[in-house]
Parts: sequence; C-alpha cells; structure tokens
Amino acid sequence: MTQSNFSYLESEFPILIKIDQLPQAILAKAFRGELVAQEEKEYVVEEIEVLMAAEMQLSYHLKTKT
Repeated sequence: MTQSNFSYLESEFPILIKIDQLPQAILAKAFRGELVAQEEKEYVVEEIEVLMAAEMQLSYHLKTKT
C-alpha cells in the first residue's frame, strides 16, 4: 500500500486511527483499575488483605516454633 492510499484510508475511515490506539487505552484503564466495577475491586482488595494476614500469621507461627 502506498502512502497516498494510506492517507486516503485515514481520511475516509478515521476509526482506523482510533482502533490503532485501542490496545493502549485498554492497558491504561487496566492499570488504573477502571475495567471492573468498584464493588469487585473492593472485594479483591479485601481478599488480598485476608490472604496477606493469614500468610503473616503463618510466618509468625513458623518463626516462633524454631
């Protein structure tokens, strides 16, 4: 495809430019946590906190037994 053909496509179909930027936009939203509902994010954070607390407690018990 020549440059003039590409320029023609861009001018006739501006959505092509947006499609090219779509993966970057999705990644940006994912890193900001905007791809899931707020309730789901809060649930995940709570689950992580529970798991971290359990891991810390297990680690403490293992250290005190030696």
